[in-house]
Amino acid sequence: MPPPSADNRSSPRRKWLGLLARVLIVGTIFFFIGRSLLRNWNDLRQYEFSIRWHLIVLSYLVFGAYLVNRGLIWHWMTRKFGCAIPLRQALAAWFYSLPGKYVPGKVFLLVGRVHFYRRKQQSAVNVSMCFAMETIGILLASIFVLLIAPLFADVPLVARYRWPGVILLALLVVAIRPQHLELLANPLLRLAGRSPIALPLRYRDTVAMVAMFTANWTLLGLGFLLFINAIYPVHARYFMYLAGAFALSNTIGILALLAPAGLGVREAILVLALSPIMPHAIAIVVALAARLWMTVGELVTVGVVALVSQAEWREIHQGGRNADIGASKPESSSGGPSAMV
Repeated sequence: MPPPSADNRSSPRRKWLGLLARVLIVGTIFFFIGRSLLRNWNDLRQYEFSIRWHLIVLSYLVFGAYLVNRGLIWHWMTRKFGCAIPLRQALAAWFYSLPGKYVPGKVFLLVGRVHFYRRKQQSAVNVSMCFAMETIGILLASIFVLLIAPLFADVPLVARYRWPGVILLALLVVAIRPQHLELLANPLLRLAGRSPIALPLRYRDTVAMVAMFTANWTLLGLGFLLFINAIYPVHARYFMYLAGAFALSNTIGILALLAPAGLGVREAILVLALSPIMPHAIAIVVALAARLWMTVGELVTVGVVALVSQAEWREIHQGGRNADIGASKPESSSGGPSAMV
């Protein structure tokens, strides 16, 4: 037996180092959040918290609508990329892949969808391109919400950036042309050893995509506003600011590949964004509670979809097994030799 290569010997070491880096990053962030909470504990004890359960229920209804819209936008994108499956199965595939965001690296978000779509004989390459475009669309839409928020927010911290925000909005409207996105993406793909891409989209498609994601971020902001008011009263005039703050924290959480579901990173950004409109101690409580709110909402929604879409799940896997059997079974004529391909 040949001795293990240096790469094989170092692979477990890299995994442990990667795990250690994740633990240190997340642990450090939560250490500072916890220390800040302890320092403000006396201020926090002055507030009498009372949970308004009807607002919790409303916030989850809005959150569920946000997730369904994400699945619908995904299906619309797969149609543009020529890898669509029936709508009910597409929604099932999207929701079943959602728990992959809690695995560091976020790779299982993509692997889960590729698995389902390959079962329906759809191109893994097209699904991967669609996933990459979805990520780009989410990031661009979050930037749009962030730039729109200062136009409505009565917060001195961001109000001073209204005109720079308008200029950046105009630049982004031009930058989302498919040709410009290809110019940005292809050099990165070449560095990663991948082939360049040609997006099968027109300018109006990318505008529609970013507009849909922007509207959906705003809808999530409404759910977040309802959730906060279930714990601590916040005026409705901060609606767009809260939508922008939540979009910012989630976007940075997406980019933080070492943190599962942006754990710790999202909370730290949210505390900084909420502190101008509420006491710092309350901002920490809201940021931590928002993690629980979103996680419970996602997992419960996935569970409901799993119960509702069992038929789609069976059909996807039955179709995959039939395709596997058809591919492995030799073609033959009755009483004769196998047909040559």
